[in-house]
Formats: sequence, structure tokens, C-alpha cells
Amino acid sequence: MIPLRYFPLAVATGLAVLLGCSSKPTAPSTEPEIVTIDVPDGDVKELARGNNAFALDLYKKLAETEKGNIIVSPYSIRTALGMTYAGARGQTAEEMKKVLHFTLPDEKLHAAMGGVTDSFQTAGKNRAYQLNIANALWNQQGMKLLPGFLDVTGRHYAAGVREVDFETKPEETRGTINKWVEDQTQDKIKELLKQGDIDGMTRSVLTNAVYFQGSWQQPFDAAKTSPADFELEPGKMVQVPVMRQDDMQAGSAQTPEFSLLELPYQGDRWQMVFLLPKKRHRLKDVETLLTVESLSDALGKLRHGRIDVVIPKFKKRMVKQLKPELSRLGMPTAFHDAADFSGMGQNLHIDDVIHQAMIEVDEQGTVAAAATAVTMALDSAPPTFRLDQPFLVILRDNA
Repeated sequence: MIPLRYFPLAVATGLAVLLGCSSKPTAPSTEPEIVTIDVPDGDVKELARGNNAFALDLYKKLAETEKGNIIVSPYSIRTALGMTYAGARGQTAEEMKKVLHFTLPDEKLHAAMGGVTDSFQTAGKNRAYQLNIANALWNQQGMKLLPGFLDVTGRHYAAGVREVDFETKPEETRGTINKWVEDQTQDKIKELLKQGDIDGMTRSVLTNAVYFQGSWQQPFDAAKTSPADFELEPGKMVQVPVMRQDDMQAGSAQTPEFSLLELPYQGDRWQMVFLLPKKRHRLKDVETLLTVESLSDALGKLRHGRIDVVIPKFKKRMVKQLKPELSRLGMPTAFHDAADFSGMGQNLHIDDVIHQAMIEVDEQGTVAAAATAVTMALDSAPPTFRLDQPFLVILRDNA
């Protein structure tokens, strides 16, 4: 049984499939002290398994309606919603826990989330690849958040609290959050929040940003890149730039349904995995059968050797509001006034989960970035029955 791997980014294109405090008002900008916690290997593996399960669930749900390319970072989405989950209670928490595959007890869950992120960050320093992960909590100035919630988001997610003014300056605040995302992703994710995504009713936005840049262990020769036919569907050809390398050291495997190719990046920790259906144009069949277990089994069959590799060079981006998909997966309560986020200390619900992801694959390697914003708004005020004109009153015996 091989260890389950974390797949921070999942991509489906016409080209390939890649899996992969106190109770006083918060300060204007409070950066938490990053706490390094030793997390048991079993907790990390369980967290990874849950992330992979959520990745497949979300990908399949998106594939039901999305007609074009799908690019999504389940790790980014799950991290942003993990912070939000820290304030959820009751049915809201139970639904989120099930959809996000949070199987560890809450205390172990958040510690494992922080431990994995710390592992990613530490491994990315002074290495052949770049990896940056950042979280932030944007809070309406003067709004109180409970100490327990701030402790979890600060200790395990390193999410600094920034006071902003959604109420009277939503557009200025939107620009501030977008600029933070751009800075964290080397300008690869721009305008995560579009006009109208936040307004005067917004009270909190929880953000996650991920940036990855890796160089192939064996770069492709750009001189060998040339246009070639790519069959989008039976009989429909397009020309795409194709990279070629003969006798390349890579991992490969075969299952009855698909072939796998694993290309390593410098530093040996990260790889890109391609899944190609055995039957042409039967990607849906592969999507249907993929589970955490079947994917793990297939990866366990990878064997390294020399192989001729021909893959497209591509650059794709996707912007998506995930409220419909997450609701259909089983957490609708979080998006309505019935939501219980009392662990944050306010009457809030999730307004939307906004995600943007991009990936660029060329002869030198890969650049990928993703960002997620969980926007939270005040619950609608209950209807008011105002007696401010002449009225009739009845004293009635209900029996």
C-alpha cells in the first residue's frame, strides 16, 4: 500500500487529465505567529486521503456541467473552507465535514492542515521549485470574532486578520483583497473577486492563495516543439504545439482503462501525472471509475524507465463560483440564513466560494497558481411587523 499523495491541483482539459486573542475588535492587520506542530504520519495520510476524495468528488461534479477545460485546486478550496469550518456548528458543520471529507477530530484536523502546509512551505525553500501558500482573514472593522476561532485560524492556518470596510467601501476592499492575491501568486491570479462579489452586507472573506513553479528534471528541447493535430472529438481536429523527448526517464503504468505517465520536477518531491483513456474519447469512463482507492492502486503500478514522450504545450485558466457544486455535493445549509457559524461569533452564512486556477506547461516546466475566497455575509434580518398605524387586535381561545 503506497502512501496516498496530495493532489493540490486537478486539471481536465481537452488535452489531458492531471490529478492531482481577545473578544475586542480585531486589529487592522494582525499577523499570527506561525506555530510548527509535529503531526503524526497517520493524521497526514488521513488528511491526504480526504483531500484526494474531495478532489475527485468536486471534479466529477464540475464535469457534469462544464463543457470546456476544468482547472481546479482542491487543496486551495479545502484550505479556505477548512478555516471557515472552524466557525461552523450544528448541521452546517456536519454537512461541511461530510462534503470536505474531514474525517479527523477537529483538533487533529486543523493541526494536520497546518502541518501539511508547513511541510509544503519548508520543502519549497531553497529548492529547485518554488511553492508559496498564504491564508488571510478579511474582517469588517469593529466586528468581533470569537477568540477560539481566531486561535485556530491563526495557529494552524497562519491567517492574519485584516480589518477592512466592506460596509461603506466594498469596491476599495475588493481591490485590496485582489492585490493581496496577485502578490501571493506572482501576478498569476488576477481579479479573483469580480465587481459585485462583495457588497455592503459582506462581513468576512477568507482567502487562500497557492503558487507553484517547477522545472522538469529533463527539460524538453524547444527546437523539437512543433504543431501537430489534436482530436478534440471524433473527426474534429485542431493544431496544438507539441513537445517531444525521446528516451526520457519517466514513470509509466497501464490499467485496463487508462495509461499513466509521471514526469518528475527537479527536487524529486513533485511530479505531474497524466491519465490517458485506453479507448479514444472515453474520458468520461475514466472519470466515472476513479476513486481514491483505484487511483492509489494505479499509482502503485508506476514503474520508472526510458520512454518516448509526446505531450502538448498548454496554458489554461478557469474562474468559477462553486456555490452550486458544493450545494449539490451536500452542504447547502452553509449558504443560507439557516447556517450556523456561531463559532465565529456572528450571524453569518457563506455567500459564495469563488475560485480561480491556472496552469502553464512548457518545455522548461510548469507554473500553476490558484486562489479561493470564501465570502461571508450577514444573515437577512427577520421580517418586521411594525404597528405604526391603526390596527385591530383579537383575543382568541385556540381550543
